[in-house]
Amino acid sequence: MRQRVDERPSKEAGLKAVVVPASTLEWLGREVAQTSSRMNGSRTVFEAHTVTTGRVRVVDCRNERRLICGGDILSVYPLDGDWSKLEREYWWHALAAVGVPARARALLVGLGGGTQVHMLRRLARPRGVAVIERDPVIVRVDCDWFGLRALGGLEFLCGDAERVVPWLMRVGRRFDFVM
Repeated sequence: MRQRVDERPSKEAGLKAVVVPASTLEWLGREVAQTSSRMNGSRTVFEAHTVTTGRVRVVDCRNERRLICGGDILSVYPLDGDWSKLEREYWWHALAAVGVPARARALLVGLGGGTQVHMLRRLARPRGVAVIERDPVIVRVDCDWFGLRALGGLEFLCGDAERVVPWLMRVGRRFDFVM
């Protein structure tokens, strides 16, 4: 049975966002295009166009998967499961430099392809992770193509951060780490 998510804003909170559990994201639709064209050893496995983000592509290139939005690589996901290669990249260094507290309640603003979520889990084993992402298609792509559905324990808040953050404050949510 498919679950629907109520996207109507809450009258009490004035919130124009929706909390979307990963298990309910299937109703957001299917791939716009799935191609197997090869260019420079890469293969586009998913492509969509959204009002919020524009062109969204998932590209497999050798042993990594890339989220490309507007021509920029936003995230990578190792298809071979070896995250150690990414410890040389800025995703790891950004987290290591700030000293994330162990078992923190984390809030990430913007999801990209979820690389930071995976890195945060490896580095600090947070108690909970909430993510603000304005484009629900990005959330669905990350769950389907970047391994976030398998992680579990994630909370997705779909909406603009300028509206979601004040709502989080009004309902008394507290976080130990915000990125």
